[in-house]
Amino acid sequence: MALKVIDRPRFTAVVTLATVMLQGTLKVEFEARRTSETQAMENEAIAAGKGPEHLLYALVKGFEPIELPDGTTLLYDGAESLGVLLDYPGASTALIKAYHRGLWEEAKGN
Repeated sequence: MALKVIDRPRFTAVVTLATVMLQGTLKVEFEARRTSETQAMENEAIAAGKGPEHLLYALVKGFEPIELPDGTTLLYDGAESLGVLLDYPGASTALIKAYHRGLWEEAKGN
């Protein structure tokens, strides 16, 4: 067998956030999806009046605890906690970038 295709593998990537409001790194678990799936999710989100970053709700499967400005800790529990993180400017861009970078790094075995 020359090539094996793995359906929706999960991988962890370190996301670097360097904005005025978000500073530091965050380990995030992603679920890899086929290109056709992510493009369809982006198109559906845009058609529904949402940004293309809405596909992160399907791709992000977890992240390490985050310290919020009020001193509480944000723990990943699905869409609600992801929504809190995505409410900060720059978070969605950094997550999408890390997802795509992680796909290639996983392929190389890094």
